[in-house]
Amino acid sequence: MEVQKTTTEGKSVISDTLKLTYNIYVKGSKKELTGDIRKNDEIVGRFNASNNGIIGFSLYEDNGLTTDEINQSFLKFAEDVAASF
Repeated sequence: MEVQKTTTEGKSVISDTLKLTYNIYVKGSKKELTGDIRKNDEIVGRFNASNNGIIGFSLYEDNGLTTDEINQSFLKFAEDVAASF
């Protein structure tokens, strides 16, 4: 059997109510990371990154995040991406 793609799930906990959930896909030398920003287990945004340098981070309208929570989410996402690639 030839493995076509490997998928791994992950999670980073920022606070009791704020989490980042990840799906990490690896196919050969290509690596992609996608995920959700969750507040109180509700999805309030999404993000993605790949080892070719593409990075995306978006928040839903009326997401309920404070400025500090937005900053914490983005910084944790950036740290996790740096550690993954």
